[in-house]
Amino acid sequence: DGGNVGIGTTSPSSNLTIVTPAPNFNDGENAVRLEYHGSGGASPAAIGAGIVFAQRWWTGNTLLARTGGIYGVKNGGSGSYGGGLAFYTQPNSGADMAQHMTINSTGDVGIGTTSPTARITLADHTTAAGGIKFRTASSSVSLWSSGSGNLNTDATFNTTGRIRVVGGNAVADPDIRFSGATAGTGFSRAGQDITFV
Repeated sequence: DGGNVGIGTTSPSSNLTIVTPAPNFNDGENAVRLEYHGSGGASPAAIGAGIVFAQRWWTGNTLLARTGGIYGVKNGGSGSYGGGLAFYTQPNSGADMAQHMTINSTGDVGIGTTSPTARITLADHTTAAGGIKFRTASSSVSLWSSGSGNLNTDATFNTTGRIRVVGGNAVADPDIRFSGATAGTGFSRAGQDITFV
């Protein structure tokens, strides 16, 4: 049909159209199933079948370059259930793709780690670059762990490095302000700010 391929239909509406019966997640009857039959696939953390994406390498020819991939990954040991997804991206070279994100069998997400231990686990969380950045059109803030149980922030919330606790009044909202605190010196209250001194 114009070069389109249909499975379960004689009128495919895209390059590949698959029409399935009622949902059945037990055996993937309503999905495309990719299988890896190698014996090593039964081991924990073994990468299984996947999908690889590619596109034009440059405008001068039709060579294709990988851009990323999504693979199944075994979380349980041999003879056990449990699996997730591993997300790969292509580095700025001809090297193999690198795994950068994982979703395990319990739904935990690991970024930079293959063994997440919470809903979201960051591998390099001890620097601003390895933390979480929140951005707006005019400012940004980074949150990261010091590695000793402390949550750190940089001074790019605004010019004074404030965390604002919204109370409904743009002028009178209380702030928590971090201003170069020294361990063990406590804190003082000034107006509507709590300033670590």
